[in-house]
Amino acid sequence: MNGTDMEEIPFQKVKTKRKKCCHCCCSPPAAAAAGAGAGLGDPPPLLLLDAIACEDEFDCKELEALFQSYNLKLEQTSTLKALAVLIVLTASLALVELLSGPSLTISKGSHPVHCIIFLSLFIVTNVKYLQVTQLQQIVKLTLLFSFTFSFLCCPFSLGAYGMEPPSAPEQGMWQLMLVTFVSYSLLPVRTLLAIVFGLVVSVSHLIVTATSVSTKRQRLWRTLVANAILFVSVNLYGVFVRILTERAQRKAFLQARNCIEDRLRLEDENEKQERLLMSLLPRNVAMEMKEDFLKPPERIFHKIYIQRHDNVSILFADIVGFTSLASQCTAQELVKLLNELFGKFDELATENHCRRIKILGDCYYCVSGLTQPKTDHAHCCVEMGLDMIDTITKVHITKTTLECLNGDYEVEPGYGHERNSFLKKHNIETYFIVPSHRRKIFPGLILSDIKPAKRMKFKTVCYLLVQLMHCRKMFKAEIPFSNVMTCEDDDKRRALRTASEKLRNRSSFSTNVVYNTPGTRVNRYISRLIEARQTESEMADLNFITLKYKQIERENKYHQLQDEYFTSAVVLSLILAALFGLVYLLIIPQSTIVLVLLVFCICFLVACIMYLHVTRVQCFPGCLTIQIRTILCIFIVILIYSVAQGCVVGCMPWVWNTNSSSSIVIISPGGTNKTMNELPCDTAHYAFLSCVVGTLTLAIFLRVSSLPKMILLLFVTILYIVILELSGYRKAVGGGSFYMRGYEPILAILLFSCALALHSRQVDLKLRLDYLWAVQAEEERDDMERVKLDNKRILFNLLPAHVAQHFLMSNPRNMDLYYQSYSQVGVMFASIPNFNDFYIELDGNNMGVECLRLLNEIIADFDELMDKEYYKDIEKIKTIGSTYMAAVGLVPTSGTKAKKSIFSHLSALADFAIEMFDVLDEINYQSYNDFVLRVGINVGPVVAGVIGARRPQYDIWGNTVNVASRMDSTGVQGKIQVTEEVQRILKRCSYEFVCRGKVSVKGKGEMLTYFLEGKANGNNPQTRSLNLERKIYPYGKSNIQTKLGTSCPSVSSVASFTVNAGLGAVQVSATHTNQTLHYLPSVPAVKEA
Repeated sequence: MNGTDMEEIPFQKVKTKRKKCCHCCCSPPAAAAAGAGAGLGDPPPLLLLDAIACEDEFDCKELEALFQSYNLKLEQTSTLKALAVLIVLTASLALVELLSGPSLTISKGSHPVHCIIFLSLFIVTNVKYLQVTQLQQIVKLTLLFSFTFSFLCCPFSLGAYGMEPPSAPEQGMWQLMLVTFVSYSLLPVRTLLAIVFGLVVSVSHLIVTATSVSTKRQRLWRTLVANAILFVSVNLYGVFVRILTERAQRKAFLQARNCIEDRLRLEDENEKQERLLMSLLPRNVAMEMKEDFLKPPERIFHKIYIQRHDNVSILFADIVGFTSLASQCTAQELVKLLNELFGKFDELATENHCRRIKILGDCYYCVSGLTQPKTDHAHCCVEMGLDMIDTITKVHITKTTLECLNGDYEVEPGYGHERNSFLKKHNIETYFIVPSHRRKIFPGLILSDIKPAKRMKFKTVCYLLVQLMHCRKMFKAEIPFSNVMTCEDDDKRRALRTASEKLRNRSSFSTNVVYNTPGTRVNRYISRLIEARQTESEMADLNFITLKYKQIERENKYHQLQDEYFTSAVVLSLILAALFGLVYLLIIPQSTIVLVLLVFCICFLVACIMYLHVTRVQCFPGCLTIQIRTILCIFIVILIYSVAQGCVVGCMPWVWNTNSSSSIVIISPGGTNKTMNELPCDTAHYAFLSCVVGTLTLAIFLRVSSLPKMILLLFVTILYIVILELSGYRKAVGGGSFYMRGYEPILAILLFSCALALHSRQVDLKLRLDYLWAVQAEEERDDMERVKLDNKRILFNLLPAHVAQHFLMSNPRNMDLYYQSYSQVGVMFASIPNFNDFYIELDGNNMGVECLRLLNEIIADFDELMDKEYYKDIEKIKTIGSTYMAAVGLVPTSGTKAKKSIFSHLSALADFAIEMFDVLDEINYQSYNDFVLRVGINVGPVVAGVIGARRPQYDIWGNTVNVASRMDSTGVQGKIQVTEEVQRILKRCSYEFVCRGKVSVKGKGEMLTYFLEGKANGNNPQTRSLNLERKIYPYGKSNIQTKLGTSCPSVSSVASFTVNAGLGAVQVSATHTNQTLHYLPSVPAVKEA
């Protein structure tokens, strides 16, 4: 079956955007791109002010709460790392103060107090179950006490009676820089709050330095500017790291959420498809068929789905005079009438333990004893027939069925052999069940209460029956596929709605959307995932030491990700190098080597930026791999660090003026004075601080793995300590090996290195876990997408594409019955009359199964003909025994297209019938059989629709269908018999005909018919061979492409059951197939009379 691809079921997307600021906000269409949502590109590095002013935040409070819960565990770990750094910092400073002298000062007492506070917060934070609000309170307390600690480290004297040494402008600089960096990188505070904290700390130190430090005024402004530049550098590092890390996290979270949203949408669609599939086929057959479609086994023949069942009873009910009844109804009325009638029959079948197998036009066909064997199957069938007595008049049974009833029912002779040649040939005796006088056909309606009345005309009966169905007071049949279009929750809510609510919902659908939007459902699902994630180990998929994924393939894919912030990091490195150059020119003695290194560093960074811009514009494949990014990161860090380390080398002892007679006397609190030479390089502290700031460059390259960062950090730390020790700094400041203040530079670089290592590992862990979560959600979505496509392939084999699309759309308007009326449809019946002579049940052919297997091959080959593009408009309706029914022109069209297409449609149907003869000739040649095809074609108006509540079925009805069937049944073997209307249309398309003459057709009288002989001329002549010579038609069965673009497995399903009820073996099926996909023919046992 063909048609357009099914449209995607609408699923509401959650809009995200940046938090509104005082002057602008992002419009909803641009929300995802502007916020920390999908599609964040590399932001311009010089436009971070807007990002600072407008903090990234989801405008949906529920989504923001989910993001906070999602980050809770990682933020808790990050807070513990920040507190650990602060504990080590305060404890180390307390130890230094304690060993520096016995004097009691406020600064000496504040460090132990802060250490105890931070330790207490660490213990409180390190609990298993911590709420988001609790963590936020702990973080705010940590930030508060970090500020008090930083304020007490500022350079003003708080000692008693002037017992502390004089304050210096650089006093407390490295402590404040470290605390500021920790607040940005490790403390999970709001970005704006972290910026305020960094600015307040920096300004506090500058103010205290300007007011408390006593030094020469011409030197004071230089030190203040140098301090400000160093604070600006640390704040720039922190802001960059903070904003981009949070952006990356929010982007990964939103990508994962969108994948989960798509997965849930696909899951809903798959559930609908599954319910649709289970409505069309028995569950065991459907699951087996689906498994074979997904993983097609290699086999020579098409698989046949058939089971043999003994001791079952079959009921076949026919509506007498249905053609006349249908002529009194419109298309909608006809489908409603059949659905009401057969819907009631389905309900009765369930009550009587019967299973409807097929609806053959106006005939109802069910079996008792299938799936689960029943000893009282004959009773069930008789009860079913008695319940249907008002429609089909009498229940006709065989003698074999009568013997199973044990005399429970009154019967009368049926004399079926006098009306049917098959019963006469096999000498089958039949009986009629005499119904009891008080049987309930509908609730509240008893037959005995209905008194005999004057016999009405049939036309009047038809009219009254239609009006009765319109009322539907006593019984209302279910809408076919109503279980597919709605879920259980929708059914419950619908049952609770009042009539006024229903009226309002017809004009507005917003209430239901607000009540239970898909976005809210997705958020609830993510909330459950986050709760499950809290109990799992975050390192389960990662190597604990290297943080690499345990799956090599996933690790390789992670390395293939583009670092969208790498260019921004290089630009920031250039800015920081320029700021460092200002510090160098302001306060550090110039050196030729340092100047050369500084100029080379700036030029190299400019060249890198140009290269990265060119590669980004031209998009060279693989031009910026993880290896290149890592090498550039390492080189940039080493280059900036080399410039800073050159300043330290410039202050080493061998460049000092050792003959200087100047000295400094340090008055110790205990009365012991210390004397040291005055340092000509008295700005050595700023050289050391520049080295510390230079190492922070590692933090801004977020996508570089933490392992090479930590190795590089270890190298520069060791180099720093070695150069510091070789410089004799501790000895120069007047202390020996036990003078603890001389160890502060080493303590500073160690603590900065620890903070950097923890931050690098934390960022790497966050990015990898975010990527893992997003990839897992994407993989689940892709799995559901594959399941959806596989279900589509199967469904398009069971229903026409446009019909399946109609029922899978989640539009409330589709809750009506599906029906279509067509004015010009070509209908074909093709039968193999001599197959019944071929079919025989013997032990050698597995009781007839092998005969049915051959029939399955024939039907499957007919189906594969429809894979050709030329036959894309032909729809296979069903198979009835060995009869193949197809139609053309059932795809909804309008306007001139439908009028013009009748010629091409009938031409395709005629060519298809001709090719069926060639296919059957090939099968005869390969199987040494002599099957003969007989075809009948008619054209005219039909009604198409889906009826049957429990097992819906697509079918077509109308006088055109009946006449096409008569063209087959009254035809000649080996011939294609058509009506005069078909001949008139196809004659204009160069087809050759032979007039047969008038044929007596049941219900139509005498009709003039023709035999289609073939196509006289044309580019692709289709002239049927009428001789008995067997030929191999060049028709390939491989490389059949489905409408979904994939090759279909060689599976032709006949969802069937071989049953034995005293009348021989019967094959039963209820399968509808598709003509552009791979086809699933069904072969019912009983041919319509």
